[in-house]
Amino acid sequence: MTLTCGGSIEDPQQPLSADDLDPHMRLYPAGSVQREFRANLTLERTGIEGDRVPVIEAVRNTRTNNLDSYSPGDVLRVSGKDLKVAVSDTDTGVFFRPEAGGS
Repeated sequence: MTLTCGGSIEDPQQPLSADDLDPHMRLYPAGSVQREFRANLTLERTGIEGDRVPVIEAVRNTRTNNLDSYSPGDVLRVSGKDLKVAVSDTDTGVFFRPEAGGS
């Protein structure tokens, strides 16, 4: 455990408060706790090194020119990195769901 304080006072005779001292406390777990944590830690990769993952950076409503909104029946401009659409595959594309969920 480490305790530190800082702050300042104008008059050495003034009563001190926690706000004047600006105290901080830092706790360090015992070595056995750290070893148990590491022994039980599980990691999950979200991708494989070298894989190119599509990233949508913005969706622009071409009717209003606003980002992240949609006007039914109008064109959207989707921009980002590594975005590709297989035009011949009808299961590939951008599909919309209600914000509250559902289909």
